[in-house]
Amino acid sequence: MLSLPAPQVAAAAVAEEPAAEVEIPENLTREQARDLPTVGHRGSIAEVDDRAGGTRPVPQTPYRMSGAETGIRGGAPFLGEHNREVLTQWLGMSDEDVDGYAAVLRADPLPDGADR
Repeated sequence: MLSLPAPQVAAAAVAEEPAAEVEIPENLTREQARDLPTVGHRGSIAEVDDRAGGTRPVPQTPYRMSGAETGIRGGAPFLGEHNREVLTQWLGMSDEDVDGYAAVLRADPLPDGADR
């Protein structure tokens, strides 16, 4: 099977049927792609808290399921932000045990108001 890059495929399609008026989009910048009507209509881009006082665009999952909620739920956690929760709730460690590991657990400093 012949595999051609997208511009060659489009050019071949137009050459074969020039009267078809095939619209061939150019490569779009990120900003141009975000401004497409279909992207806005489908909610393809979510504005997510960047945890630095602003927001940033993140592509949504393209899947839509009737019995499940899909999509972006928030910004990425800080490194180590959920250490205590994972170690105590998932692994059953005591707070004292977790405190004992604090020196070896890698974690980024959290901004004011964030819990570890």
